[in-house]
Amino acid sequence: MQQQASDQALQLERAAGTRAALQLTLAAPTATFAITRLAPTLPPTWTPTHTLTASPTFTISPTRTPSATRTPTRTRTFTPSATFTASRTFTPSHTPTVTLTPSITPLPTDTPLPPTPEPGAMPPIDVGAYDLFNILLIGNDRRSNAVDYRTDTLVIVSVNRTTGSVSLLSLPRDLYVYIPKYGYDRINTASLWGDLYKLNGGGIATLIAAVRYNLGIRIDRYAQVNFEGFKTIVDRLDGIEIVVDCPITDYRLREGANPNVLANYRPFTLQVGVHRMNGDLALWYVRSRNGTSDFDRNRRQQAMLRAIFQAVRERGQLNQLPALWSDLSAIVKTDLTLADLLSLVPIALNLENLNLRSYFISPQQVTSWQTPQGAAVLVPNREAIRAELIKFLTPPTANTLLREQPTVAIYNGSGNADWDRVAAERLAWEGFAPQAMGESAYTPVTRLYDHTGGAKPSSLRLLLRTLNLSAKDVIDQPDPNADTDFKVVLGTNYKPCTFNRYGVNLP
Repeated sequence: MQQQASDQALQLERAAGTRAALQLTLAAPTATFAITRLAPTLPPTWTPTHTLTASPTFTISPTRTPSATRTPTRTRTFTPSATFTASRTFTPSHTPTVTLTPSITPLPTDTPLPPTPEPGAMPPIDVGAYDLFNILLIGNDRRSNAVDYRTDTLVIVSVNRTTGSVSLLSLPRDLYVYIPKYGYDRINTASLWGDLYKLNGGGIATLIAAVRYNLGIRIDRYAQVNFEGFKTIVDRLDGIEIVVDCPITDYRLREGANPNVLANYRPFTLQVGVHRMNGDLALWYVRSRNGTSDFDRNRRQQAMLRAIFQAVRERGQLNQLPALWSDLSAIVKTDLTLADLLSLVPIALNLENLNLRSYFISPQQVTSWQTPQGAAVLVPNREAIRAELIKFLTPPTANTLLREQPTVAIYNGSGNADWDRVAAERLAWEGFAPQAMGESAYTPVTRLYDHTGGAKPSSLRLLLRTLNLSAKDVIDQPDPNADTDFKVVLGTNYKPCTFNRYGVNLP
């Protein structure tokens, strides 16, 4: 019953902006569905500008109308041509609505701009002599025996076998891309269309082809999991301990309650702090977007991946892969071999914060647009995205932290439990190796003590930016005998949510 209700919620979530028009023909004793594919619509091009305004919105969709089996009918294909040029500039607008919690959602214009030809494949990113191994992690919402599904989680893991570093790149599910042998649509539909129309060798192959065509990144292997598989992985690790730096509120089914009763869904808030999540709560956390955005959801998905990796490493399971391989293969659909994974174990065992980096395609690199069919999509700014991809594939060999090797201790004087660990985790994302020192004397103001005498200015600037502090919060306290280069004492005025609701770092 609970899965049925979840299925119903998922169907309502997809109702707007679908690419296929479903035509139902009922004839005893069976019902047959035919998919009529609409002609692909080319996106406009422009120089994106953003005026982002918070608009309170909140939607709950705990019910859904079940769907029948569909037989796809292919109507036409689309082949790209030429190169398109900038046509006009537009600014996304926002429509405020009544809500439970504030939400920041960039809404697209409802007036489509004149279409222009598809820009052609993104040139491959030059990685020089580096030996990269790129794995596409895919999270889909496919249910058993269902035809319709989306791949709403897409993360590229690039392992640099030359430097021993790893980079993560999240792709927004609504990124409007050219799907080889199909046409334009959101990237999260590429696998679906590949399966339905048997394109490019199938769904996964079509998705990989779309990534390479639009991003210029070669994918060597993939690993795919659905909702139940994800929950199983978390539960078999006895839950995942994860740091929550921004409070999040969304509706959640009361434990043990009937999922078909709307009144059984209650607003649920996960506060800032350190939480141990079982599979069900972990899935809720990585999927929720009410009150936030898909960009922020991408960030939380990467936080979960980091937490799962840490749990596997701490439990010593990296060295147990041969024994675990059979169970893992039953949960995860992948073309990774056991030999592939074993070759990566030495890198995983020695991976430090400095060599594990996260990247995102952000609002500054896309423009919101509404297709003539009513779908809200994100049109990529190719040059901006390419610049991000180059950083993603470049190892942090010249990183500031690598040169200065700063040490940082964090004390919690805020009166809020575990906030030193919250701040430490945030710094870890930037490559620091901070020490969370626990509770200290209560203080109203956050202070950063510099014991280096100004000898590590780049590290100091990065600390201030990451923790959203300013120069007035710094106390110059040179001490060659200090245990660490920097000491942070969190006060009650510390704001742990240093990412904004679009999942990008605040200035």
